[in-house]
Amino acid sequence: MRSRFITTLRSLAKNIIEIVRDYPVTMSGIILAAFFDAVKIWDGPITIGHSDSLEKLVLFFLLLSVQSIFFEELFDDKPLIRYAGYIVSSVISVFSVYILLSGDDLLFGISAEAFRELLTRFLAVYLFFMLGFSLYHIYKRIGEDFEIFCTKAFLALCKVSVIYGLFAIGLAVIVFILDELIFDTGNLILSLELFLAGGIYTAMCLKAVTRKNEDPGRFAGICVLYVLQPMLLIAFAIIYIYIIKIFVTDSVPSNMVFNILAFLFIIGMPIWTMIHGISKEGTVLRKISFFIPYLFVPFIALQAWSMGIRIRDYGFTVSRYAAVILMICEAIYFILYLIFRRTGKQTLSLIIFFLMATSAFALVIPGTSYVDVVISSQLHRMQGFISDKKPSELNEGEKAAVKSAYDVMLGVSYKGRAELEKRFPQATLADIDGFNSFGSSRPDLLFVYSDDAGTTIDISYYDTLYKVGGIEEVTGKGTLYTINIYEDDGMVPYKQYTVDLADLITRIGKDIKGRDTSDFSLKGNEIQKIDENTDLYITHLSLDYDKALKRAENLNIDGYILERR
Repeated sequence: MRSRFITTLRSLAKNIIEIVRDYPVTMSGIILAAFFDAVKIWDGPITIGHSDSLEKLVLFFLLLSVQSIFFEELFDDKPLIRYAGYIVSSVISVFSVYILLSGDDLLFGISAEAFRELLTRFLAVYLFFMLGFSLYHIYKRIGEDFEIFCTKAFLALCKVSVIYGLFAIGLAVIVFILDELIFDTGNLILSLELFLAGGIYTAMCLKAVTRKNEDPGRFAGICVLYVLQPMLLIAFAIIYIYIIKIFVTDSVPSNMVFNILAFLFIIGMPIWTMIHGISKEGTVLRKISFFIPYLFVPFIALQAWSMGIRIRDYGFTVSRYAAVILMICEAIYFILYLIFRRTGKQTLSLIIFFLMATSAFALVIPGTSYVDVVISSQLHRMQGFISDKKPSELNEGEKAAVKSAYDVMLGVSYKGRAELEKRFPQATLADIDGFNSFGSSRPDLLFVYSDDAGTTIDISYYDTLYKVGGIEEVTGKGTLYTINIYEDDGMVPYKQYTVDLADLITRIGKDIKGRDTSDFSLKGNEIQKIDENTDLYITHLSLDYDKALKRAENLNIDGYILERR
């Protein structure tokens, strides 16, 4: 038993050393990034005053490692190019860290926000291209069919994840026992897990992807062919029944249907890919596996229908843009799959290049990037409502739509604000900014909160205590509020109390009069009288206060009912 354990450790050490030798800068960058991140998480004396520096080191080594794998994989036999790549990668990493983590408002004479956003998008495409070319080179170097390569790599990654997961759980248990019985180690477990993940787990994953793995065993074939594939077919059958239901009932697809189908594609593609990479048996399930991908093709039309309705009614958002990109990638995949099945050529591997091109179109190319598409869509939506009306002339539904488009444009990019200021007068933007998310302009509505009640409650005068928590337990009209105490099933109120909060609400109105701050002190007002034998002790209070109408809305109370017999 001891010799087997030692043999396992030696094998693990040998594999890690082998990966570090083949990818020295990549692995060194990952290990150092994990180390400095572990130090940053650890609440020891090293962290104090050095958190920003540690964050910069983590980002630098991560960026360096992602770039280095490209040069170490593609130019393994060309040391001069590889060394030049290290230098270029270091310069790009230093520049990126300086820009992304700089606290300056201006960088090189332009807005720092704009510079960071543009750099982030270009950097994402650049790194995606580096990883894409690296992965394609690994696949070509190994020399297996693309489906077999993906299958073996995926199963190897699963195996590595399970093994390391068990190791991580065991380590966590050991540190937990040490914390409980010997001394408090603080954040030691998080730091250890992070550092070991960088040094061991990453190396194991890199080996699983970059090496020719062993053929899948019979157990893997049984799991994929006889368990996962039937479950996938059942899910497909349910979707087809749902499609029939849509046409029979003359309804529109549910909001959730796109998410469900996207999930099915993400888990389904590995399943039917692994079937072709694992099973060689001429069983019925093996034969029908070739047709499973074609069963998904009509679902792309259902996805387009579902998402098209939302885009037509509410315009593009980042998530809806991502949905369109996913549908395009699905369509490209099935075209390549059809060519692969008809010709036998390894066209599926070209999906890597299509994904790389898609990242460029989605992130950096003017006119097709998510920023430009979302801004253009929401701007068109806003202009459709206020082209011939003032914001104040809109009804509540139109105000809500305009405010929604306005918020999306502000949130998607720095370009959103610039485009709004270019298209609309400042007075119009000020009116729209005053709308709330429900479409109403409520400048006098102020959110008020307080959670500074005392930490000690004197219950010596009371016999019974009930906990109150959440807006669902408090309903009110005017200043009278009913507090419900529920049984364990949470269905029928066990007891009900009515409390008049007129004095408290008046006090809040006086306290916040003439100011826009929303904090309110509960001290001295924690106890509200319900009747001679019952009091309400408030630990947390939040509400919307209308300063014009001097009334409270959407009251939320946490606290206790204190009752004397």
